[in-house]
Amino acid sequence: MSKELIDGLNQSLQLEIMAIIMYLNHSYMVFGPNRKAMSDTLKGIARQEMNHMETLSKRIVGLGGVPTVKYPQINQTDRIEEMLKNDINAEKGGIERYKRNRELAEREGDLPTVNMLDTIIQQEQEHLDEFNNMMKHNPL
Repeated sequence: MSKELIDGLNQSLQLEIMAIIMYLNHSYMVFGPNRKAMSDTLKGIARQEMNHMETLSKRIVGLGGVPTVKYPQINQTDRIEEMLKNDINAEKGGIERYKRNRELAEREGDLPTVNMLDTIIQQEQEHLDEFNNMMKHNPL
């Protein structure tokens, strides 16, 4: 497989590492009457992102690459509305990166990577939907 695909998967891996840290931090920082439910949801999504991190890392190694341990800068805030906006933006960015990786894997005929990315894209879309629902249905 190409270096371009491995690099793209490593970019997705960076976003997963960032999401794990950010969502866990947010789970500790939420407050108010819906705190427990929001915290539990954020922790659950962070666990799913850890699964994505593991899946991506194994695939990168399988393709002959080295999984990254770097991640982008995290915009930290103590305002729930800003946290959720950051979470929504992280999911949107991740989905777009995954779609680009999927197109590349498909062009290269790498069906296992295409299938892996289809599953992750679906789960990331579910995360995005959850964050959008949290934004709409929680008093901020």
